[in-house]
Amino acid sequence: LAAAAPLPERQRHQLQVIHRSAIALLKHVDDLLELARLDSGQSLMRIAAVDLAALVRASAEQFHAIAPARAITYQVQVPAALPAEVDAEKFERILLNLLSNAFKFTPDGGRILCRLEALDDGARALLTVQDSGPGVPAGFEQAIFERFRQLQQGTTRGHGGTGLGLAIVKDFVDLHGGSVSVHAAPGGGASFQVMCP
Repeated sequence: LAAAAPLPERQRHQLQVIHRSAIALLKHVDDLLELARLDSGQSLMRIAAVDLAALVRASAEQFHAIAPARAITYQVQVPAALPAEVDAEKFERILLNLLSNAFKFTPDGGRILCRLEALDDGARALLTVQDSGPGVPAGFEQAIFERFRQLQQGTTRGHGGTGLGLAIVKDFVDLHGGSVSVHAAPGGGASFQVMCP
């Protein structure tokens, strides 16, 4: 409909809202299906040689359109190349879930950093997604990776979501033989770090 004939601005806006809502719903359904596959042992790893730097650069690029509208300082720091053997689709999902969370919780005018670096002469990769949002309260650093876990509950919740994004991040990182952790970011906010061999 949006691509058909010229539409009044109000109708175009309504179609855009429907489209965004459909994408959000599809993501939630995909999350539930992925958890079902993980639980049944049917989530297959498709390990292949990839340039992890190019994958992170391309995946992070889509958020450059969101940042200016909210006056968020968004930086992506990756090496020129970083050869790795990973499941590219799952690694991309890890990054997209972390960046989506960062943009969800970072206030307008805040800052987000996405950084990829090689450690131990390339034996391990470290992905960091850091924001200037409210951070994670002390004592909840592990709990936020549990399924359906949300720090805000009830009608006072300021952000939508199912509480599955970080659980999927942890499951996918575990499948890669890596680790994920969250710490307080310098200057406030959260710093998520994914370490993968």
